[in-house]
Amino acid sequence: MIWRDIGYLMTKKNTLDKFNKPKPSYTETEVYCNKKSVGRTEFYQATAQGLKPELIVEVKQYNGEDHFKLNDKVYRIIRSYTRNEEVYELTLTSTLVDTSIVDTSLWVLNLLIHHKKQ
Repeated sequence: MIWRDIGYLMTKKNTLDKFNKPKPSYTETEVYCNKKSVGRTEFYQATAQGLKPELIVEVKQYNGEDHFKLNDKVYRIIRSYTRNEEVYELTLTSTLVDTSIVDTSLWVLNLLIHHKKQ
């Protein structure tokens, strides 16, 4: 099998920022991969479950990572499937906003509002 693209398996780790609030960081592992389109049946079944699969990638190694980066775009892995014990198919969906960043921003905004009132 010829591997045509390079992607990154990403593991999310929560660290603390200077305000002791959780801040996500990622460790990346470079992997060779192949892009595939999502089949019609799989797309409609996933949509019925509230998921929006956008892309499937094939990789040789996978250890339960939760995100995948391809062409500078980060996706969340919503399904993994092993084909013939050698190749993993990962079904991906876009990540628009990291909610932990939004939570931290709201916390800082709240802090500023309360500080201004005093």
